[in-house]
Amino acid sequence: QWRKVLITGWYGTETTGDKAILAEVVHFIKERSPSCEITLTTLDRKISLQTNRELKGLEGARLVDMDAGSDPWVIEEMDAVIIGGGPLMQSDSMGFIRSIFREANRQKKARVIFGCGMGPFHTDEMVKLTEEILRLATAGFFRDEESLDQALKLAPGARFESACDPALGFLGRNRLGRAAGVKGTATGIATLLRANTREFKPRVAQETLDQDNTEKAGAIARMLESVCLAFGAKARLATMSPRPASSAPAARRRGRSAPQPPSRAPRR
Repeated sequence: QWRKVLITGWYGTETTGDKAILAEVVHFIKERSPSCEITLTTLDRKISLQTNRELKGLEGARLVDMDAGSDPWVIEEMDAVIIGGGPLMQSDSMGFIRSIFREANRQKKARVIFGCGMGPFHTDEMVKLTEEILRLATAGFFRDEESLDQALKLAPGARFESACDPALGFLGRNRLGRAAGVKGTATGIATLLRANTREFKPRVAQETLDQDNTEKAGAIARMLESVCLAFGAKARLATMSPRPASSAPAARRRGRSAPQPPSRAPRR
């Protein structure tokens, strides 16, 4: 049984899907080691504090800044380090994850990749960095066969498997509104909208990317408007996170500012 575990990944910038993955990682740990103490690396503490309040098993979990996650005193306390959430991909923060795995390897701690995807990658340097992370791992699985194949090409002979995306595991255990404590019988559709970023379109000029995001947000807004008109429904918009500069509010502003036809749809 593990006494203490460090979970790292894209936390502090998480989407709804990242939260589902994190919840499943925590469930996996607590099911096998109920008294295990969890420490979470974070890119933004105020967002991680909100996530910790929302997810079962993270009450009182300790937060460590991502760039401090590889400090020897942090790793020394841990039985294992887990990358859980999102893909191994082109990102400046990947260097922090490599440093965490390097230190965990030096101290002979378990190093686990938990249900990650692979890519996109845009530079040879990032591919080599990811290859090192894969080779340092002592165990792991990927969320789809394509990601597994890509990982094994970078690290031949590694003992990885593919399995269900952890987010789907979370949904399977928490059907519909039960996970959020939703009560009532109202019918609704929930979705997450997020503006595209340079991580996924590195060769596109920022001005072009902004215009593309604005056009897509306008198209989505008009689609939702037509649904509201047809069914007398109301659209409720909420931020993806409490961070003012998050991509969700940006997408919301674009949707509102994009040209739209006159409408009698109730708004909020």
